[in-house]
This record gives sequence, C-alpha cells and structure tokens, in this order.
Amino acid sequence: MNKLAATLLAVGFTTVAIAQQPEPPAPPAPPPPRGLEQQPLPRQERQIAQPSFPSFQVADKNKDGQISRQEASGIQGLDFAAADTNNSSFLDLNEYMVAISKLSATPRG
Repeated sequence: MNKLAATLLAVGFTTVAIAQQPEPPAPPAPPPPRGLEQQPLPRQERQIAQPSFPSFQVADKNKDGQISRQEASGIQGLDFAAADTNNSSFLDLNEYMVAISKLSATPRG
C-alpha cells in the first residue's frame, strides 16, 4: 500500500508541477503588408456624419442663378424666409451659402 500511496503522491506532484508552468508567450503578430498600414482618418471623416446639402447649382433646378421658395422646399431644415435676407423671394448664392453653413453648424440629434 505504501508503494501505491507513493505512486499516487508522485503523480499528484507531477500534475501540479505541469499545471503551474507558465504558457509560452504568443508569437508577435506579423507587420501588415507594405502600403496597408492603418492611417488615421482625415479630420473631416472622423466627425459624425452630417446631413449633406445640395450645392447651389444642384438646388437651382431651373438654372436661373437663384433659388426659389419652391426649389428650396426640398432642402430639409432650410428656413427660406430667414435665408432670404434681402426679401427678394429668391436666394442668391451668398444667401444660400450663409443659410447652409448655419444649417451645417447646427448640432443634429
């Protein structure tokens, strides 16, 4: 019985010794292929997506050089009356750009 107890004790110590050995460290990851390194996104792409507004040329559907209330009606968030600062019932390029820049600067949520 002493031999059996000694064998079991030896097996137990061996198991404990094996379990306590540290695992070898993982090999380092290979570097990415040349040209595929992760680059930080440009500042404008890191920003939260903002709604895009049509350019003046796109918004001016009849190409008369001004944007009517009807042409502006499809531009979400545009307050035509506030944008028409000279009260001409049309938006010129400057009025449109000022209005769109204010819309773009307004936080959306």
